[in-house]
Amino acid sequence: MRMSVQPHWFVAAIVAALLAATTTAWSAADAGAPTTGVGFREFNVVDPIGGGAMSAVAFYPASVATATTTIGPYAIAATRNARYLGGNGLVVLSHGTGGSKWDLHDLAQALARAGYVVASVTHPGDNFKDKSGLGTDRVLIGRERQMSALIDRVLADPVLGANLDRKNIYAGGFSAGGYTALVLAGAQPNFALLNAYCQTHEHDPTFCWDGRATKVGTSGLRAVADPRVRAVIAMAPVGLYFDRAGLAKIHVPVLLFDGQDDDVLAPADNSRRIASFLGLSASRFIVIPRARHFVFLAPCTSRMRALAPPLCIDPPGVDRVAVHARIQHDVVRFLSAFTR
Repeated sequence: MRMSVQPHWFVAAIVAALLAATTTAWSAADAGAPTTGVGFREFNVVDPIGGGAMSAVAFYPASVATATTTIGPYAIAATRNARYLGGNGLVVLSHGTGGSKWDLHDLAQALARAGYVVASVTHPGDNFKDKSGLGTDRVLIGRERQMSALIDRVLADPVLGANLDRKNIYAGGFSAGGYTALVLAGAQPNFALLNAYCQTHEHDPTFCWDGRATKVGTSGLRAVADPRVRAVIAMAPVGLYFDRAGLAKIHVPVLLFDGQDDDVLAPADNSRRIASFLGLSASRFIVIPRARHFVFLAPCTSRMRALAPPLCIDPPGVDRVAVHARIQHDVVRFLSAFTR
C-alpha cells in the first residue's frame, strides 16, 4: 500500500496542536457563505466500553439565522444552543482515526438544513488527543457500541429527543468511521484477514507497524449491529477486515464514496473490495476522480490550510468545496428515499 502523505499519527498530532491553540475568528468566506436555520449543542455520552464521558455534538434544524462559530481551527456554520425545531430523523456520524466530533461538521450542517438531527462523538482511544486504543478491540469493536450509546443518548435527551422521528435512524462515517457505520449495519469483521494482509504488507504504515496486527480480535468482544439503523453512508471506509461472508450480513442500503487516488487506504484493498462484495451499482458507489483520502474532511479554513497542509491540500483539479457540495447532495437524496 502506497503512502504519499504523513501517517495518521502525524496528522493527529497536527490536529491536537491546532485544537489546543488559541485561535482568532476568520472571515466567513473561508468556510462558505453563512447558512440559515442550523443550531448545535454539545453534551456528553457515557462510554459503554470504558465508562467515562465521551464528548459529543448534535446539529439540528433551528429557528434562527445561522451564525458562524469558531471552535479551534474550525468555522462552524451553526448557532450554539439555538431553538430546536425537531427532526425528520437522526443521523450519527463517526470520525476517522485520530479525528474528532467536528471532522464532518459541514455534512452535519447540510443534513440539519435538510431537516435531520445529526450527532457525532469523539471516540475514546482513537482521537486527536488520545491514540492509546489504535488497532485494538477497544476501538475496532468499541466504536460501534459507542455510536449505539450516542443514539440512545439523543433519543433520551429531553430537548433533542422531542419531535424527532425515531423510525428514521441512519449512520455514516469516514475512514475508520466508515468501517464503524458498516458494522452498525450488520457487517462482521474478520480480524484474521489483517494478519494475512500484514504478512505480505509488513511495511504498511497504516495497519502493520509496531505489531498492530497481533493486537486485534483477542479481547472476546464481538461486533454488535444496531437494528435501528436503516441505511448507512461510508466514505473511504477501512475494508481490510471484511470478507464476502462478513458483508453479506448487511441488510440495509449502503451509499459508498471513495477517492480514486486514495493514498492512505488503497481502494483495491478497501472501498472497491466492499463495493464488489456488496454488489453496489454505480449510483451507490461514487468514486471522486483524482481525489485522495482526506478530501472527505470538511473544507479547510485558511488557518487550517496554513497549519495542517496534509489535511487540506488536494491534487490539481480537485475542488474540495465542489466535492463536498456533491457529497451533501447525494447523501440528502439517498436518505430522503427512506425518510417517511
